[in-house]
Amino acid sequence: MNNNSDDNNCENNIKENLHKYVEEKHIEIENNIKLMESCSEIKKNMEPLDINVNMKYVDMYNNILLNHKNILNTKILVDILNKNTEKSIEEDKQIQEHLDNIDEIRKQINEKFIYKFQLCHDYIQYYNETKSDMSQLYNMYNSNIIEIIEKNKKYNEMIDFLLEEYNGKFNEYKQKIKIDYPKNYVIQLIVSMIILQDNRSKTNLKFKEYLISELETQKKEIFNQTQLSDKINLNSTIMKECYNMNELINNLNEKLEEGDIRYI
Repeated sequence: MNNNSDDNNCENNIKENLHKYVEEKHIEIENNIKLMESCSEIKKNMEPLDINVNMKYVDMYNNILLNHKNILNTKILVDILNKNTEKSIEEDKQIQEHLDNIDEIRKQINEKFIYKFQLCHDYIQYYNETKSDMSQLYNMYNSNIIEIIEKNKKYNEMIDFLLEEYNGKFNEYKQKIKIDYPKNYVIQLIVSMIILQDNRSKTNLKFKEYLISELETQKKEIFNQTQLSDKINLNSTIMKECYNMNELINNLNEKLEEGDIRYI
């Protein structure tokens, strides 16, 4: 009897649990049906997602995240994300092109600076190689002029000395003789002074001719040296590079402004 009673209890429990399970499933199905109906209603009221390709990324994504009506529009959302991914790839390519352009400009500027430095280096090398010869040359020019002037000066001093000697002899002789004494000696003194004076003028003219000739020769040689420097073109090239420094900076700014790299 006890065994039969236990079997009946067990069977009743199974039926009760089964009934409970079926009832719970019915409730779950009803809830799912309601949820699907709600989703369908939401879909009817969904607004199209903004896929304006010109919109900023942050504005586009904020529009998506803040628009709760679009949470189930997965297909369009994925389409937007894919388009933005493709757009970002193209933008990366454009950015890299701008960076390459900037690198090329930097390369050109560096080459220009290297060229400028090489010009300066060449000038210093040329200066060190020629400075001794140039100093000697200009010292020789000055020495030649000074030598002519010194010779002219000594000559004039000599003539002054001779003239003063004749002047002194005349005054000494004048004190010793009578006024009616023969004057051949006095005449000879005065004639000597006249000849010396005349010769001094002619000789000074000759010295000035020597000096002018020396100056003309030096002028011609210096002019030829300047022409030689122009032919070498080093000085004028360096001066031109000095004037081009601001132009180089302006060209750089213009090249940077030619490309729209504001989004970098």
